[in-house]
Amino acid sequence: MQDLKGATKANVTVSLGMLNFVASIHAAVGDEESLPTKTLCLHHEHPEAGKPSPIKAIWRCPECESEVRKDFVKGFEGPEGWEPIPAETIEAQVAEADEFKNIELLPHPVGQVTDILVPSGKAYYLNVKNKANAQAYAILAETIRKHPDLAFMSKFAQRTVTYLVQLTVAGDGTLVLTQMVDTDLVRKHPVIEFEKPRKEHLRLAGELVKLMVTDFVADQHGQGRSTIIADYVAARQAREALSASVFTPVAAAGPVDMTSQLEAIVAAAAQAKAEAEAVKEAS
Repeated sequence: MQDLKGATKANVTVSLGMLNFVASIHAAVGDEESLPTKTLCLHHEHPEAGKPSPIKAIWRCPECESEVRKDFVKGFEGPEGWEPIPAETIEAQVAEADEFKNIELLPHPVGQVTDILVPSGKAYYLNVKNKANAQAYAILAETIRKHPDLAFMSKFAQRTVTYLVQLTVAGDGTLVLTQMVDTDLVRKHPVIEFEKPRKEHLRLAGELVKLMVTDFVADQHGQGRSTIIADYVAARQAREALSASVFTPVAAAGPVDMTSQLEAIVAAAAQAKAEAEAVKEAS
């Protein structure tokens, strides 16, 4: 596993029946400071203050207009306005979270899980440091790999909030912990009614794709913000120039000639590719 120094979230005990080991949890996606390239740190500033400096967020009570620092409680908006949450309720929530600090796995049929749960997008790696834990780690990883029909689930708590998590195995054998959410929380996509595309349109779209294919260079992805912003501006200018040269306004009442538009786009892309190759050969 790669060096995950500085990304540790917690140390937990992972168990499947009598098989258990201690592991550290690391965020699978790091912040931009961990990128190999220099990043540009963006923040809000007040340019009229003489010497620009980052803006500080201040919590202020709208009732008494006083600044609030630590003397506040959690609450919610009920039918009669804002209501504070009783301290014993918060203590019970914390106690429940403490109960699920460790990962106690239970296997379930995959179909039963995927019908009601989907990944939330938050994932963490599990790592071990000594040989005793590493052997149990490898046994669990191989066991999960050999049972793709099972989902290895557990409850797990972070910051007093309890989540359902699934433990899976990455291609290199690393155990990956993924937070799951109920499918009811996933927004439904809009239903779009459309006619079946014509074969000629699909052929032209396929030609366009072939003209646009370029080699994937990993170094050009995962860049810092400064490079990304410059690339974005250049790409936007190129896109605006292409749109101005290819697309012509269509009257609102008139039919859209999709074939002519696609032919024009393919011709423009072919010309742009030929010009780029000529410049490359000249250099």
